[in-house]
Amino acid sequence: MKIDVETSDDVATVTLTGSLIAGEDLGTLRDTIDDLLRRGYRRLVLDLSGVPMIDSAGLGEIVRLYTTVSRRMTRRASDARLVARWRLEEPADIGEAPPLTDLQVDAILARLEALLA
Repeated sequence: MKIDVETSDDVATVTLTGSLIAGEDLGTLRDTIDDLLRRGYRRLVLDLSGVPMIDSAGLGEIVRLYTTVSRRMTRRASDARLVARWRLEEPADIGEAPPLTDLQVDAILARLEALLA
């Protein structure tokens, strides 16, 4: 997996290309996000549009990042957040599913965060 970071003002966009699966890349992603938080970026965008496959470890890492950013940023600024974006092209063996809205994604991540707490 390739990780690219673009920054502008207080926004950092982390673009992933390749599969988000168990292995060293998850640690590298974690370190990248931690570094951005230490450097003071308050708004993070995790661009997953170039990720064709996410396994359970990858999904767990997204939830962990969301939880970490939410907890750290809630203490610093109420408008800080992590937003993930991706493109759902062809669901695998689950039939036709409409794309999720940002509110639905936020609700899913909040529920997962509550389950993991």
